[in-house]
Amino acid sequence: MPDISTYLPHGSFHEQRVSLENAIFLAWATNRTLIIPSIIFGQQLLPHGTFKNLSEILVNLNHYNETNSECEWDSKHNQCIKKVQKNLYTFVKWEILIDMGFSQQQIRTINRESYDFTSLLLFLNITDQKNEFYIIDDEEIYTYQIYDDIDEKSPSDTKYKNMIHLCSLQRRSETLLHFGSLFGTSRLNLKLNGNIEFLQNVRNSLIINHPVLLEKGEEISIQLGGLASYIGVHFEQIDDIMGSEETFINDVIEKLKNQFGIMPQKTISNTSDRIELASRGFQPTLTQMLVEECVQKSPPEKRNYPIIYLATDLTKSDPKLTRFFEEFPCAFMLSKFTDWTMALEFVLNPIDNVSLYEFLIPLIDAVVAARSGEFFGKNESLVSNYIQRLHGYWVGA
Repeated sequence: MPDISTYLPHGSFHEQRVSLENAIFLAWATNRTLIIPSIIFGQQLLPHGTFKNLSEILVNLNHYNETNSECEWDSKHNQCIKKVQKNLYTFVKWEILIDMGFSQQQIRTINRESYDFTSLLLFLNITDQKNEFYIIDDEEIYTYQIYDDIDEKSPSDTKYKNMIHLCSLQRRSETLLHFGSLFGTSRLNLKLNGNIEFLQNVRNSLIINHPVLLEKGEEISIQLGGLASYIGVHFEQIDDIMGSEETFINDVIEKLKNQFGIMPQKTISNTSDRIELASRGFQPTLTQMLVEECVQKSPPEKRNYPIIYLATDLTKSDPKLTRFFEEFPCAFMLSKFTDWTMALEFVLNPIDNVSLYEFLIPLIDAVVAARSGEFFGKNESLVSNYIQRLHGYWVGA
């Protein structure tokens, strides 16, 4: 059995993704095979805990099975579908949703859903428990930062309490190197160029690649004018915990108004100089209808305003969005495109036939926003940063 590393997942899809990125780097840097936990989807997010507590939570998760969940037969698609239930979790292999090609070329990987530590030791044929595994425990989510520069004297991010040098992990001789949480965008404090480059390559490679997400995301994008023909904006309710959501929205609105030379309405009505209707460079197609209809219905002075796509977990009726829709008549949200998103209802986890619809909605939202010509997001948002990465991949910097 080769030397192994693994970790304990928790949190949202994007928190689990960040943990995976860090784990792939550490497996590469320590020349170990990585046991990759599947994505854990459920209506309730798994909280962080100490190694012992998080292990117990993961071991005791309620899975979908024949006794606790029933499926409904869908004759049109010839499959039995299980609906999402509260307090039940489904495990989805990363390669079903994300391109794992680069990472699997760089490191050896094993997919494993079980979190029972005893069965893991049996799986690895570990009998000498004192000398064949090493656990890196963490009392809090940001207990330690891993660094590669011997001259570093303190963590680069003050939320981390302790430091672990990468060399100390590379020197571990145990068969199993087991981390607790690896979440944290600044978990790895890297200064060596080779390490920085590899981690960046990993991050850039983990791109959404599920065929239905890509197909329907592209079709919605066409309804907005096509690739790079509209403005993408992302923000989440969680951002408002810090009271910054409305400030961000207003900042984006002002930036767009300045960028497109949009004058205040009073100024427009009192001047003889009307805004000249600009050509949007749309690619006419039989399916491109929504944006054209919206532009035609807009007041003449607003027909050259940008097309906006809002990727957000807010509803259209949320007061925070009122100004957006007042300023830009052709601002769209995913809820406008149910004819396309309904296809996600029939995307199932092949392991247990659970419909992944509600977990894929945020991902297709990201796909559409990423296909915009220009993207606005919050620097501190995991989702915004991922959309920016997708945008660079599909559209370019």
